[in-house]
Amino acid sequence: MLLVVITGFVGVAPLAVLPAWVGGMMDHLGLSEQQAGVIASANLFGSAIGMLIVAGLLKHFSLLRLAIMGVGLEVVADLASLFFDAALQLGCLRFAAGIGGGVVTATAISWIAQQPNPERGYGLFMMLQFGVGALILAVLPHFMAVNGVNVIYLVFIAFAFLSLVLSPALKCSLKRKIHQGNDNDGIEVAAEKIKLLPVGLSFVAVGLFEAANAGVWAYIERVGLAIPLPRDTLGMILAIASLVGIPGALAVVWLGIRRGRFLPIAAGLSCGMLSLLLLLGVDDLLLYMVAIMALSASWSFTLPYLQGIQAQLDPQGRIAVLGYFVVMVGVALGPALYGGVVGSGDYSNAMWLGVLLLVGCLIAIAPVAIATDQVSDRKQAESPTEQLPRVVTKSRHRLKKLLTGI
Repeated sequence: MLLVVITGFVGVAPLAVLPAWVGGMMDHLGLSEQQAGVIASANLFGSAIGMLIVAGLLKHFSLLRLAIMGVGLEVVADLASLFFDAALQLGCLRFAAGIGGGVVTATAISWIAQQPNPERGYGLFMMLQFGVGALILAVLPHFMAVNGVNVIYLVFIAFAFLSLVLSPALKCSLKRKIHQGNDNDGIEVAAEKIKLLPVGLSFVAVGLFEAANAGVWAYIERVGLAIPLPRDTLGMILAIASLVGIPGALAVVWLGIRRGRFLPIAAGLSCGMLSLLLLLGVDDLLLYMVAIMALSASWSFTLPYLQGIQAQLDPQGRIAVLGYFVVMVGVALGPALYGGVVGSGDYSNAMWLGVLLLVGCLIAIAPVAIATDQVSDRKQAESPTEQLPRVVTKSRHRLKKLLTGI
């Protein structure tokens, strides 16, 4: 599973280095906060489109073939990005690169969704994102000071070639059993059991969650500069904050669903809200470090559970891929959305926006998480989507069973 996770990392690499990338475009290319945010959003939105493409092609192409095509597009667009610095051209190239990276990541997401413990796979994904992101954020400022923002695109190219080398791992298979009555029409039966309401709510939840976190993460370096903190110190702090995301992801791997999904999600979202409230009017180094470390841990801990719910809704992996499309849409909209509400050096509006988005995420996912927890507790083979909301339909199901017995 680890090799597949590493294969899919290239599509989320821009997110891992987002603070340094946005800051680098502003410092070395002379772009405004809004322009840098839009270019980053173009890359991330391209990743979302790539995942949507994979969701439509899963029945027609193997995961390995899709991954190879995605790597090719990523490398071509990254190489071209080295020669352009105007906002429009760079935005278009980053959009194309995002599509390629998104295709590769979607193949890994689909593979993980079909495994016995998808939460653990998504937890490993978050561990890699924050661990590698910490390493890159620690060294990037020094290399960017000499070579400019092009260093980031070279990093993306390196990850693309690593994905190409490891992509044969997508051919390995250890798929979980899908409980169905007729093996001959398995795909059709699974499709019939997918209900729009819980799927839609899960999409809304992950979209709001990622928009909140990615938006804050994109400008978190600027928040530190406004305190003010030295740029070299900020690079180290951001690296440490990313490392804190690793224990959060490890907690998912260790805990699994022994406590269900709703309680971990509620705890993670509460931690995220608290971190954003701490960033309101932050004016010292210690409080800044505590806040962004809490944000990092919340992010890495909560997202795997949101994705695990989507894998539970459809063991074939289609909803998980579409869910990651929504994740990347949220990630893409985050920097642009926050760039629109950020005042001149005043980031308080952005923090309040993040709190509201996380509250919306909790409201949307709560009924779905509770329903899937109840299904897991009762060890029922039927789809959890048929149990939402179970508190309302419980009597009807009992009556139907009674009539069937008669």
